[in-house]
Amino acid sequence: MKKVIAILLALMLPVCAAAETLREQVNAPEHIIGEFYSNSGHTAVFVDANIVIPSEDACHRWEVHSRVFTTEEVRQAADLFIGEGQWQFEKTGTTELHFHCNNLQSKHPTYACDVNSLEMTGLSPQKYLFAMYSVVDILGHDYHHYNALWMEDRVGNTSRQVGAVEDARAKADSIIQALWPDMAFSSVDPELKNLSGRTPDKYGYRLYYSRMVEGIPVTSVYMSGAGDAHDASYIPPLHYERLYVDVGADGIFYISYAYPIEIAGLLEENVSLLPFDRIWEVFGSIAPMTIAYLEANENNALYIDRIELGYMCVQMKDDPARYQLLPVWDFFGRRTMGEDTFSEHNYPYVTINAIDGTVIDRSYGY
Repeated sequence: MKKVIAILLALMLPVCAAAETLREQVNAPEHIIGEFYSNSGHTAVFVDANIVIPSEDACHRWEVHSRVFTTEEVRQAADLFIGEGQWQFEKTGTTELHFHCNNLQSKHPTYACDVNSLEMTGLSPQKYLFAMYSVVDILGHDYHHYNALWMEDRVGNTSRQVGAVEDARAKADSIIQALWPDMAFSSVDPELKNLSGRTPDKYGYRLYYSRMVEGIPVTSVYMSGAGDAHDASYIPPLHYERLYVDVGADGIFYISYAYPIEIAGLLEENVSLLPFDRIWEVFGSIAPMTIAYLEANENNALYIDRIELGYMCVQMKDDPARYQLLPVWDFFGRRTMGEDTFSEHNYPYVTINAIDGTVIDRSYGY
């Protein structure tokens, strides 16, 4: 009988090990405090951070590629944002949608699909929906040099008196879940810094959404990716997927979704992640170096308040025409230099590959 029990326990052990959460696998605490300094001692990194880890039990490597918005997607968005039967395709004045090329002879031909509401305010439609993308050939491959869809209500919706952020999120969630169910709420910009053409007194909330892949988010970051860092005539662009919703007193008045991706297939299942103490060691050695070149200034320091494990879209080293989702650690916070403080929402100062511990430059995308 004892032998039978021993065999059963042996059979159960791998199952139990596989059922460990990611936090247990990497042995990461929920909060961590630390200090690191440059060799000169003039640059400091202070960490007092929550460690955010998905509650799943496995990470994988996925192949992904960019996609363009479809006319059916535009139609569904127009029905939800403007209202079914309340819009028309600008080119024809009908509901027959298609993407038309604006500059076919250009090196970067651009295709657009624009929809206007039938309701007019003055001489302009009250609501707009616009989707567009451009295609560029690089090394024999087609890349989306630009790819975005946005919706705007240009009348009203400017008051900041919108109640609690939970109310704003409920409104945003309702339309995002209907249009793009793979995208989930990520964060709300608490300081309203990244707002083009608007002032805080005429604003409500900006809510960011990120892709969820089997319970693990593709981490939302401030950077655009390598698509803006290089000449796209020579380097395949790598833009980060970005989706946000602006909510004012009268509801949603702006939605922007840029550079959507889709899963092309599974590259590697259940990748092994380095223990967190190894990631912590890498961070401690590299973090002061990232700003040490500015240490002639007083108060040259980083303050890390959030560490997050999630996916990042990275080019494959052996084939730059292909992209993958890798698990990475992002270290978020703020920095100081002299009397100035820099605090951009969702700006990671250090990103580390969770599989092999290599440091990744988010601005270049690898």
